Amino acid sequence: MILPRPRPAKHAAEIKREQLRDQLFPSSANEIYDRNIHDGFSTVPRTIGLILTLLEQLAAKGKNVSRVYSELWFVPPIAKLIEIDDEADVAYAFGLASALVGGWCGCK
Repeated sequence: MILPRPRPAKHAAEIKREQLRDQLFPSSANEIYDRNIHDGFSTVPRTIGLILTLLEQLAAKGKNVSRVYSELWFVPPIAKLIEIDDEADVAYAFGLASALVGGWCGCK
């Protein structure tokens, strides 16, 4: 059984936003997603678009590094260790041709 994480104390700004939300949309609190309560979702920084664009600009031409970064970011490892069971699936997610499977990581 997975127990919910304890909710950190709310900041004054968060309380103010909740009060405004409740005033504008009464009874909407139960319909709002809260990552601290629900499992299966990850928090994404609001600057992710800028980060991915910067990665693309800094990478060598023809290298789609933002797809690799996204795949590693958005598939959170359970044990803080990235385990690759199917190289073909990971290579596809990275945007690599199937002919490169086995050589993309330098492990074969």
